[in-house]
Amino acid sequence: MSAQWERILGRAPAQSVMRIDTLRELIHPHDFTAFQAALQETLSGARPFLRIEYRILAASGEWRWFRTRGAVERDDLGRLVSFAGSLIDIHEDRLAQE
Repeated sequence: MSAQWERILGRAPAQSVMRIDTLRELIHPHDFTAFQAALQETLSGARPFLRIEYRILAASGEWRWFRTRGAVERDDLGRLVSFAGSLIDIHEDRLAQE
């Protein structure tokens, strides 16, 4: 994980490797189901890429809005090889819209 995750989560990058159960603790309860569905659809190939906005519990204890974009790479047999994405802090933009 990147230095951005370290800054957001208040953890060293090596501690920031995410599993779905870890994400469940960090993603706002009202946003997790949609996040999980979008991720599963992307990983299964039902979606060409992931794009979703949700709140993450930051190291400060504040719920902050982020956008994740990502895509999978598959081998010639269609098997998942890797997933790469970006995390964009959109908190101020979302607050301005409310």
